[in-house]
Amino acid sequence: MAAVARSGLSIAKLFGVAGKKVLVTGGGRGIGEMIARTYVENGCDVYISSRSAEALEKKASELNALGLGTCTAIPADLSIGKSSRGHGALSAVALDILILKDFPQLEQCTRFCLKF
Repeated sequence: MAAVARSGLSIAKLFGVAGKKVLVTGGGRGIGEMIARTYVENGCDVYISSRSAEALEKKASELNALGLGTCTAIPADLSIGKSSRGHGALSAVALDILILKDFPQLEQCTRFCLKF
């Protein structure tokens, strides 16, 4: 066991997500918020997105208060065929992890991912 510790092959080093950039759509409440919180608690730079700007900013402040990772609110309507409000801010982020919580149809998800 000591050989493993000295080699640097710890679970956190092999499978940790600290420092990763994560986008969680629908990250302002419910399951999306729980996913975002978990990534923040594990040291990620998390971007949460939904249509409700005020609620999203409040949730980002709450998650930033944890003091582990960071959380940035990006209000955006990511529905296909809707306005592109927020798309520019999202496309400027080089993501490591993308959680598309609010895409009920596979076709929508595919179109969204192809934009980035």
